[in-house]
Amino acid sequence: MCRTRLRLSHGEAIYPAGLPVRLLKRAAEIGDGRYGRLRLQADAALMVRKHRPSRPAAQNWTMTGYEPMAFHLETERLSMRPFAVSDADELSALWSERDTGTPGVERAREFIAERLARTAETGLAALPIRRRDEGDFIGYCGLVVGRSTVEEPEIAYELLRRAHGRGYATEAARAVLDAAIATGRKRLWATVGAWNTPSFRVLEKLGFERDHVSTEDVGEVVWLTRSLP
Repeated sequence: MCRTRLRLSHGEAIYPAGLPVRLLKRAAEIGDGRYGRLRLQADAALMVRKHRPSRPAAQNWTMTGYEPMAFHLETERLSMRPFAVSDADELSALWSERDTGTPGVERAREFIAERLARTAETGLAALPIRRRDEGDFIGYCGLVVGRSTVEEPEIAYELLRRAHGRGYATEAARAVLDAAIATGRKRLWATVGAWNTPSFRVLEKLGFERDHVSTEDVGEVVWLTRSLP
């Protein structure tokens, strides 16, 4: 497989060939300095090619007219920055709290690699959340294409059960909302299972309103939306 190499201050990153120069420079920024030393290495690129789900490719962020979101956010109690492969154990632990089973650490590594490649394509990211004082991982929050589009992405979040009920989801989501506004976007979406009352409370605090309901394999999904700013 043809690949492109970029020299970074902390080493070398390898990406699939054929990416536009502007996108490669953006990927280098994510991995070099400004947004934390997050290494997108050859194994990550290979995993993406092998494991990426069969779905239509997202429109490239360089073609949308919007700025990429900020990848490092801080609030009074929380810090968010891009995923790294070293977060796989903690992400797997978060998944294990779902009722659908535990995909495992290896799948978490693959997922992170997929997310990093997706971020380079779309300028959007789901960011791990850590408490600033304790430094511990409590979940993630960010912007994703999800069921929507690059132009009108979804806000998404998921927290460990031990972090519920403390206002962390709302605090993180407010920071992501501000990051979305800074990109120049005019609308966000959120899709939530009809049973998930706590998520509805968070979104209502952020000014989201219910738009419609769809029926999927997982059951009823409620679509909420908010105009920006």
